[in-house]
Amino acid sequence: MKAHPARALKPRKRPVQERSLRTWSTILEAAAQVFAEHGYEKTSTNLIAERAGFSVGTIYEYFPNKDVLLSELQSHWSDVCWGYLQSLPADDSTLPLEQRIRSMFEVWVGILNLNCALYGALLNELPTRANKWKADERFNERVASTQREFSKYAEQLRVTDVALTCEILIRGVQAYLDHLVVADPEKLEDERLIDDLTRQFSELILKPKEL
Repeated sequence: MKAHPARALKPRKRPVQERSLRTWSTILEAAAQVFAEHGYEKTSTNLIAERAGFSVGTIYEYFPNKDVLLSELQSHWSDVCWGYLQSLPADDSTLPLEQRIRSMFEVWVGILNLNCALYGALLNELPTRANKWKADERFNERVASTQREFSKYAEQLRVTDVALTCEILIRGVQAYLDHLVVADPEKLEDERLIDDLTRQFSELILKPKEL
């Protein structure tokens, strides 16, 4: 039976004590910087060790090679983004749907601004190392949770297929934001972006307000 790819790229050991947790965190932060700056081919464990301020032997205590380090970095970044995504306010159908949509866009853009350079590198320059399954599962959960929330506002929607609407919303807007990461990252820090996204999408899916 073929091993799951995630199992083939496991660290040598994981930190337990506070000191080793700090070392682990420092290595991942250094790896994030080096991979983002140099790309996959030019990154080495020596460069990461130099950036982290450790000997390369310390890196090898945890990570046997840069592929395992990249896999762990991708997994860690996915966890960070997923945790940030959970900062969306709890479901409250008493709030206007337009306000809920705005909150959603604020969180999405906020995720990209956590580390735009790293996100762009992971998106476009660095090979996926065993963690695509996690990203796919979480993307599907985003679609499902958005569908559940939007369904509570069914009477306000001009669309009838809420599932398709949520799929288009998340895939379409995410693709646009991913484009901005590479082509115009400064726009992600412009508050008008969230205003524009909220207005455009609200006009597409909401029934006109009665005068």
